[in-house]
Amino acid sequence: MDSVELSPSTLSALREFLAEKAAAEEAAKRESEDTSSRLLTTEDWQLSQFWYSVDTSNFLAREVVWCLTQSSADCGVAVFISSPSAYKAYRASAGEGSAHEAFLLEFDKRFSIFGKSFVHYDYNDALNLPNPLLGRADVILLDPPFLNEEVLCQFSKTVNALATPNAKILMASGAIQLAAAKKYLALRPTKKAVEHEAGRLSNPFCLFSNYEHEDTLGGWDTDAEAAIFH
Repeated sequence: MDSVELSPSTLSALREFLAEKAAAEEAAKRESEDTSSRLLTTEDWQLSQFWYSVDTSNFLAREVVWCLTQSSADCGVAVFISSPSAYKAYRASAGEGSAHEAFLLEFDKRFSIFGKSFVHYDYNDALNLPNPLLGRADVILLDPPFLNEEVLCQFSKTVNALATPNAKILMASGAIQLAAAKKYLALRPTKKAVEHEAGRLSNPFCLFSNYEHEDTLGGWDTDAEAAIFH
């Protein structure tokens, strides 16, 4: 049988593919083994990914921990939706020995490196969720990747399906979402700033919530609300 020889162009493409695959596997290995609060995984701008600054990620992680301490459940459940940088900071701060459970719902399958805590999530199929999580989330942090009402409407279906009756909800999103945040999730803008890595996102961002925590969130941004609703 004659041996098959690849053309130079095909051989070059194959080598490039194998190199990219090896690089992706090495990057995934580094991320899975890293215990810091900063994501090593690069942003995919086609997915509208913008990671928080380390300070913001750590702040959100601490706030989620505080919310869990307010839960009446012995083992509270936190769900991070499309916010992997905050989720990783939570993992770093809460530690493996935490009595609470935390899950990352994310479209990007690179984050399957987080194992059983990762749930593949597509807001276009907003109610395709694991049954064991339904109605169990004591705190939910979401960051819809696209700043429009239709996307937030889909995310709200997910949030409402996951949340316990008294769940604390945080949303980091563009200030332009203020009216939609109130409409779909009864969220109000806080005075806490949200920052992204290296200032790569120039849109005005806001941290919304459905609860008050004056010490950390700074109270409601009533000026922003007045500009929209009056």
